[in-house]
Amino acid sequence: MGGWSSAAAFGAFLGHGTQKCSPVQVGPKAGCRVSEQQPTPRYWFPAKSYGWGWGPPCTWEGWLVLVAFCGLLVLAGVSFVRSQNLPAFLVSVLGLNAVLIAICFWKGEPPEWRWGGK
Repeated sequence: MGGWSSAAAFGAFLGHGTQKCSPVQVGPKAGCRVSEQQPTPRYWFPAKSYGWGWGPPCTWEGWLVLVAFCGLLVLAGVSFVRSQNLPAFLVSVLGLNAVLIAICFWKGEPPEWRWGGK
């Protein structure tokens, strides 16, 4: 008997639901996901093979997000460290990381602990 982890609950909140349909509910008005009738989602960030989280991007959109993230980190470093404004630098780095993680949850494969096989 398995329970929901916080990652699964957050993934369900973001649209990575795990709700199953009974045969009576199958169809467009069922309100739940049926894998036989829907194409597999196109993830920007695949799950890692080992551990928890996401690997390198597998689409151009994912790479664009990652390049933008790195560019904004460099810009924050140049801007705030040169002016010796450490609190603003830390807030910008934490904010950029939060946005990247949110995009990974939104457009990435649902994360879970993996040990190489699946």
